[in-house]
Amino acid sequence: MDNSSTKYTCKYCLTAYKEKFNYDRHVGFCEFSFKSTKEIENEIEAFDKSPTIGELFCYVKELSVRVIKLEKENAQLKQFASKQRKRIDVLDWLNNRYDYIPEIDFTGWMTSIAVEAYLEQVFEYDLLTALLKCFDNCFENLDKLPIRAFSQKTNIFYVYDKYTVDQEQKHGWYQISNKQLDKWFSFIAQKLVAEFKNWYEVNKTRIDSDEQVREQYYDNFQKVLGGKMCDSTRNHRLRQACYTKLKQNLKNVVEFEFV
Repeated sequence: MDNSSTKYTCKYCLTAYKEKFNYDRHVGFCEFSFKSTKEIENEIEAFDKSPTIGELFCYVKELSVRVIKLEKENAQLKQFASKQRKRIDVLDWLNNRYDYIPEIDFTGWMTSIAVEAYLEQVFEYDLLTALLKCFDNCFENLDKLPIRAFSQKTNIFYVYDKYTVDQEQKHGWYQISNKQLDKWFSFIAQKLVAEFKNWYEVNKTRIDSDEQVREQYYDNFQKVLGGKMCDSTRNHRLRQACYTKLKQNLKNVVEFEFV
């Protein structure tokens, strides 16, 4: 504020005013707030007259101004604190979690998945239902999975496996693309097709001799190939289901903002 245009300055907080009305409203309140607790108690005990309505009105207005100012400052501090939150890369965090090293890498885990028990699910329902049940059980049967997902990173998956960076092979966590993950889904689906071929060899004689069994064979064959659902639709639904099952809220683990 330009001191040349200032006429009134509070001797307690040095706030300057141009108008005497604003100065008078401020100085009484400021004088009171700068007193010690003991001084205030003594003054209250010795007070022989109540403040006028005008004085009370001025104090209330000054108090309101200060409260509004404090609220604005508090909002600004919260905004600043929010911007200053530490940011951490998910992959850096995962690769430095030495207490969470999977028992088996992602490739080993996917290739070890047994599908024999899920062929009946294909026959009874469809290929998608069988695959969903298969992965649901696989997620439950391993304490430290080589695949993870987080609420803060929607529909993104991280896998623990071998990968190549600048022609250098590494072993750790990396973000797997949808295309890569879909190839693995197709790999498991093909394992079910192979299992269906085994089922056919076992039941070949009955299929050739019994028309009803033969019709069942044709129906099951269409189901194991995916039916009317295209691969892209099935893989998309598998990714959605896997994300829902796997996602973890990182705010329950750390206080960082993840990038």
